[in-house]
Amino acid sequence: MKLVIISPLYPPDTAPSALYVKELATRIIKERLADVSIVTYGNIPEKIEGVKIFCTSKRKSLFVRLFLYTRLLFAITKDADFLFVENGPSVELPMSIVGSLRKLPIVFHIGDTAAHKRAKESVILNFLETALVKRSILVVHHMPLSRPEVLPYQELPPSVGENYEKSWTEHLAIIKPFLTT
Repeated sequence: MKLVIISPLYPPDTAPSALYVKELATRIIKERLADVSIVTYGNIPEKIEGVKIFCTSKRKSLFVRLFLYTRLLFAITKDADFLFVENGPSVELPMSIVGSLRKLPIVFHIGDTAAHKRAKESVILNFLETALVKRSILVVHHMPLSRPEVLPYQELPPSVGENYEKSWTEHLAIIKPFLTT
């Protein structure tokens, strides 16, 4: 199974959705659920062993950036079996175009609550997000816990690590059935 994760943000960006995408890809590869590629915006993405990462520069004008991202997304999804989309208008427009051409199954994750709120307040952004939701075979609102911060000379309480792992186990249980179809 070839999975393409489509995200507006990816580390070194520090937004929760960027960190989420990196952790998700790491766990999918670790559990050998799929071959993973990530399509995102940026210039120097953090690497994950076994994951192909494709970027479009954020330094271009909005129109050029969206065009280049759409073209890249179209090329990368050519051999994909499945798409996992992290919400955000900068990927929802390209995804609407490519998704209508590729007709691949989509899981849509609403992990960026600020982008989701902006979409609800804008006619155009709401239209894009609603269209993507309708095309998706699953819409996930669940966001696993953020990775606990480990500080030098301080012991991490066992329950913190256990709760973090439990939240990811629950999260992957929601997604796994769709990765194996």
